[in-house]
Amino acid sequence: MTRDEAMWLAEVARLRAEVEKLERAYEDMLFARGAMADAPCFCCGYNGPGYYHPDTHPCAKRHHALERLGAAIDAAKEEAAWTTASESLSSS
Repeated sequence: MTRDEAMWLAEVARLRAEVEKLERAYEDMLFARGAMADAPCFCCGYNGPGYYHPDTHPCAKRHHALERLGAAIDAAKEEAAWTTASESLSSS
């Protein structure tokens, strides 16, 4: 293998790892937004018994954890918006 080929292969491996990282982040965002609410699973395609049970469907574990996180983030954003609106009204 030439030096150029080795460099090219290393760059391909780096880019592949970056794509996998971005895909995982996108999947996490979808789980947090409740995209698994309707079967089949957008991530793995599962549509069988125990859809929401991690013992049967491994994506369910991510769904439950990230959906709670998404709800917490939404609640914090809503509280921040109300606080900002309240402060804006009281200063006028």
